[in-house]
Amino acid sequence: WYQRRVREAVVSTQSTGSSGINAEYGAAETDTTESDNILAGILPFAGDHEVVTCSTEPDSVITAGEDSVCRLWHFKNKNLKIASEVKCEEYGIINCLTTKHPKFTVVAGTNQGYILGLNLMERKVTVLLSRKGLGFQSLDCQGSRDNYILVALTTTGMLLYFRDKDWIERKVHDGFGLCVQLSHDGLLLATGGADKTVRLFTIDGLKLREAGVIRHKNLKWVWNLQISHDKEHIFISASEGVVQLWRRKDNISDTGEEEDGTVKFCRAYSGHEKSVVSLAYFERNT
Repeated sequence: WYQRRVREAVVSTQSTGSSGINAEYGAAETDTTESDNILAGILPFAGDHEVVTCSTEPDSVITAGEDSVCRLWHFKNKNLKIASEVKCEEYGIINCLTTKHPKFTVVAGTNQGYILGLNLMERKVTVLLSRKGLGFQSLDCQGSRDNYILVALTTTGMLLYFRDKDWIERKVHDGFGLCVQLSHDGLLLATGGADKTVRLFTIDGLKLREAGVIRHKNLKWVWNLQISHDKEHIFISASEGVVQLWRRKDNISDTGEEEDGTVKFCRAYSGHEKSVVSLAYFERNT
């Protein structure tokens, strides 16, 4: 049943007449079609291995995949070259990563139950957590160096929450857990799973309080989600090929299947023929 996913990353630019980007493993093909988004090239980041996850920064890209290597790529003079890499073979395949941790370049979760803190420039690996038998599917982090929150969701639907040197574990989904997201201020947490639900929690220190459950007759596997800056709106990408927009508000009356009293369905955005498995959200002037 396993299908190998894309082994390449697509790089786009926001200008016309792009001349393409060269990767260390070969030159990227160029598309000079004039449009708002120009395809600058296809970059074989991991050779014959699957690129499982990646993150972009203003002048760099971080990739990780089934070769158990996390790589830092820098843009320089229209070229994309490897600046550093860390090998993590003994810990398993890197399934997910976040660059928001205040102490490490990357925090990565593996399929063998490890959460790793990676310092890519010094090529160092720190084991933050080991839970044999668990596979980490999604990570997120918010906060400062002295006060931060790290959350992880496993393939068994278990949520792990770290704050003040303590890990808290809580079962939040029946079956696969697929995505976890913190609000920008770290006060709201949302998780999505294969049980066709999104679960919301407010955060008060080491306490997680349930703040609503999103269910919808057309909602299947919840692959990804994003929380707006004001914590009022939640975008969900799911298996039915649409992105759903929900509004979170106190004292919404319960009208049946689509609402639970704290969240309300607003609309759906269509266009994909198959599952929407990834979602990014950007809010201007915040």
